[in-house]
Amino acid sequence: MVDNHISSAPRRHSGFDLLRVLATYMVMQIHTGEFEYISANGTVLHSTGAWAAGWMNSLLRVCVPLFVMISGFFLFPIKDEKEFFRKRFTRVLIPFVLWCAIYAFYYYAQGLASFSVTLLNIAKIPVNYGTEVGHLWFLYMLMGIYLIASRKAHVIWMYCETSSILRRSLRSAKTPPNRENNMIGNWPRNKSRPR
Repeated sequence: MVDNHISSAPRRHSGFDLLRVLATYMVMQIHTGEFEYISANGTVLHSTGAWAAGWMNSLLRVCVPLFVMISGFFLFPIKDEKEFFRKRFTRVLIPFVLWCAIYAFYYYAQGLASFSVTLLNIAKIPVNYGTEVGHLWFLYMLMGIYLIASRKAHVIWMYCETSSILRRSLRSAKTPPNRENNMIGNWPRNKSRPR
């Protein structure tokens, strides 16, 4: 017996998975390549290798916009705003706040910050934690995108639907109608045309 049950699980997009792998490599290349043109004391190195690494890193800076575009593709449509925020906050916001607090206490334990500065750093998490955890900068951007997307989802979705309707209309205007019923958009598929 054949089971024709269609799974409701989301379909994997292997092309996007490949783009994610590529963008991840780009991020690693940018961060490791910095040691080619920045010395241990923070000055810029002027050598052939530094010049080449600088150009390579400049070309690879598309990685973050690539991640943002991939995230945006999977973000819409937003059907239930409450569920949208619950899902995002449990996956992004809670771990982000916890890690920022861990970093704050780590600096306190290392003797790099006083207890009052540690508490101040924790209080600044909603605005901008600071340069101590600069590698988490993109999470502020991601949460901003979530806020904007949730408020403008209907406008963005309406634009996508309108452009889809326009594309279908243009496609149907270019294709000759079926001679049998003269209905635009209802052409025979894989049939030879009557003479």
